[in-house]
Order: sequence, then structure tokens, then C-alpha cells
Amino acid sequence: VGIGAGILLTNGIVKWLENIFMYEQPLVVELTFGRIITFVFWGFLMIFLACLFPAWKAVHTSSMELITQTYEVDTKMRTRTNLLKKRKLFGTVGMLAFKNMWVRRKSYIANSILLILTFCVILDGMAVMRGINKEYYPVDDRDREELNLWTELYTMDDDKIMEFYEKVAALPEVTSISLERNLNISAVLLEPELIQDDLQKVPFEVSTEVGFTWADEPSQLREYHDMNSGDWIEGIYLRTMIVGLDDQIFQAYVKKAGYKVPDDTTDEYQVLIEDHEEVRTLEKICQRSILKAQPNSEFTFWYSRYGDLGVLSCNMYHQQDEIRKGSFHLIGTTQETPPYPYYSGKQDDINGYQEETLGFCHIYMSMSDFERLLKDPMYSDICREHPEDTYILNYTKYRSVATYLKFDIQREKAEEKHTFLDWIFGIDGLSTQIQEDERIKGKIENIAQEVGLKQSAPLMYEVDATFDDVDISKRNTYVFNSQSLWQKNEYFRSQKFLLLILGYGLMALITLLSLTN
Repeated sequence: VGIGAGILLTNGIVKWLENIFMYEQPLVVELTFGRIITFVFWGFLMIFLACLFPAWKAVHTSSMELITQTYEVDTKMRTRTNLLKKRKLFGTVGMLAFKNMWVRRKSYIANSILLILTFCVILDGMAVMRGINKEYYPVDDRDREELNLWTELYTMDDDKIMEFYEKVAALPEVTSISLERNLNISAVLLEPELIQDDLQKVPFEVSTEVGFTWADEPSQLREYHDMNSGDWIEGIYLRTMIVGLDDQIFQAYVKKAGYKVPDDTTDEYQVLIEDHEEVRTLEKICQRSILKAQPNSEFTFWYSRYGDLGVLSCNMYHQQDEIRKGSFHLIGTTQETPPYPYYSGKQDDINGYQEETLGFCHIYMSMSDFERLLKDPMYSDICREHPEDTYILNYTKYRSVATYLKFDIQREKAEEKHTFLDWIFGIDGLSTQIQEDERIKGKIENIAQEVGLKQSAPLMYEVDATFDDVDISKRNTYVFNSQSLWQKNEYFRSQKFLLLILGYGLMALITLLSLTN
């Protein structure tokens, strides 16, 4: 009865959380037969121990103490149990414990209900805390590879980046590796004809870093005033990230999308567009593709010379210093995920913040094209030092180009023994993974010294922040991390470890109070 009531209460709380938060991903209560057996066993054990202590005390109480004790006059014996028949099986102490369970059943039922309510309160509080930590915000509904080890490089030196990448890839332990460089150009304006037909007929909105505006009439159509030419330019507004990939990963992604990299070498930038955004119409919210661009065609767009399209301006007329027209050669569009792990770029939640990137149009190109793009006069002003006398409010100087090296290594076979860390995190072999990651960390340090990079504290890249006022070209530093090391540090150096201690401590306190009742 207690377990059934607990399941119903927990399910009701989860459904209430799902309705009040209004998120895309449903909250699911998973209950298996094995877990039910576990709950029954531990519940019986707690109640049995709660009855065992007073029974043990009664057995060892002297006759004089029993005679002098007072009893309630109105106590009635409703049933009679022959203890002698079962004494050989359970013993005297065990039979007295069963007797106490029956006599004081109302008290134990009340305690069971109290335990259920307490656990529900704990679950409710944990759900709220996870909601605050963005664990219940929308996430990408596609499967991606698991993030294991990565290194962030804070430098604009192309030679150092490629040398570091090649030396890490040459390590015998490394089984897979990818090099990724991100240039946030803020946003672009597209011709309405590039949008799919069904979206041209209805008002729609692509999510921003904080979700949707929830306007009565959603619209992605925006207009900006080019102060250089004096023209007003109107188009479909779409936040955009240009991503450079190492040649091997880029070719693998193009092949995964069902295309082929053109053999002819031209001055055009060959790009593959990941067309997967979170879109709201008046009828529904879904993750889908929105572009109608044809493969092997010219992909044209308008962008700001300084990469500030959409950044808050000093007036209400969306003035921009200069709006330019860009053009890439489109290999094709795809909803397939890139063949490397997702990384948020933020140390507080390395797998989170996906709601900030669901509304981005990711344009992928080879690393050679990306390096050429950063030096191209048409695009180089985006990541160079910015002028101060512009029409944009709070204009800072620099924009960082995030560089991530993600890789995995050959793991040793996990040992059967479990350590304290394995028990806390519920991950078998976590201690072994930490030791392996520490060893590879030493090799990464040696490679960094050979290349000319120093270890530093991680920078926080704000995905939607157009400017971060950090000139990484003068830093030449790096940061190494791994999934297992991050999990360890996240719990032992943050509020999550405190929540873990409080949670286990509260359960221990409830158990102690129940046993001593």
C-alpha cells in the first residue's frame, strides 16, 4: 500500500512539474519490477529493524521491571498467535518483532506515509533545483557521440593549432579526434524564398537563447538600415555560427549527410549547412529543418561587417554601420548531427545549454577554408579589433574564435571492484577512467609545451554574446578536461555535492527516527 501510494504521489508530482514548466521533453517516471522488489525489501527491512529494537529490549528486561511497568487498560487482543510453532524458525526475538509490528501497526502505517511524503518533497525539491540548473530545458532530440576528453585552445595562431592537433592525433592511445573552430557572426538575413514553402504561408519564430518571444503573431522577418549605403534591407533573421572542421571530420560529415565534397578547387567556400532549428508556429513547437536551398548552388545572405546584426543598437531603427552580402557554395543541407560530440563551452554544464544553440544555423566548412575566411577582407573584420564609434550600444573590442579539440582514448577493461567514487556517481569504473585521464593529461601538457601553449583557467564563451572583450590572439593558452574529471570536480567543488550530502543525510535521519520510534 505504501509503495503504491508513493508511486501515485510521485507520478502526480512529475505530471504537475511537466505541466507547469511547459517544456518539449516530457518528464517520465520509470519504475521497473526490479526496483519494486528493491523498494519492498528495504521497506520491510526498515520496519523490521524498527520493531526489532523494542523487542530486543523486552527480551532483556527483568521480571521486576515488567511487573512494575504500566499498561493501557483498554488494550484488546484481537488475534492470537502460537509463538511456539514458529519460534524455531524465527527465534524469540524475531517473533516478538512480528508481534510488535502487528500491535503497533497504526504507528508504522503513519510512519510509512510520513516517509513517502518526505521522499516526495525531496524529489520535488530536486526537480526544482535541476530546473534552475537548466537540466529540464529543451535539448537536441538527435543522438550524438558522447563527450569524453577535450582541450580548449585560446589562440589565433593557425600553425600552433594544427601542430597541437597533429601531435595529439599521433598519440597511440587516441582512437578518435576532431578539431572544431567556431566563429559567431551573430546573425544573417535570408531571402524569404530560401525558407520552406509551408513556413512561408504561416507566421513562425525560431528560438533564441532564452526561448521564444511568445508574441501573438510570431515573425522572423526583420529590417535593418545600412548606414554605409543608406538602404533598408529586409530578410529572414537567423542566428548563425560558422564552424571550421578538420578535413577528415568535414569529409565524414559531408558523406554522412549524403553528399560529396567537390573535387574542383576554386576560391569559393564549400559549405554544408546543418539545418535543424527549434521552430514555433501558432499551432505547435517542433525541431525541424527550415531551409529550401538547393544542393550545389550559391547560398547568399546579408551579414554585418562587424558581426553585430541583431545586437542592441542605440535607437529603434535597427541601424548598422555596414551590411554586406556574402556568398558560399552550398554542398547541401542536412539534419544529421556532426560526427563528433556536443560541448556547450561552459564549465558548469558541459552537456547543457542546448536551448541556446537550437536556434542557430551552423555553417560547416573545411579547416583550410575557415583559416582563409578569417583572413579574407570580406569577413576578417568580424574577429578583428572593433572600432568604438559605431551605432551599436556597449560595443566592446574583440570577438573570440572558440577552438575545441575533442578526442577519445582506448580504455582499459573496468575492474569488478567498486570504489567510493563509483558508488557516489553510480558509474562503474569511474576511478579507473579518472586515472587514465590523468595520465593522458600529462601527455597533453608535454605537447602544449612543445607547441608553445601554457595552461590557464577556462574562459566562458557566451554563445549569443557577440563580443567578449578578450583578445585570445595574445593568450596562447589551453585548458584540458574530461568527462570523468569534470564529474568529480562538479560534485566536490559545487553545490551539487552539498545537495548530495544533504540528501543522504536527510534519508539517514529519517531512517534513524523511524528505528527509534
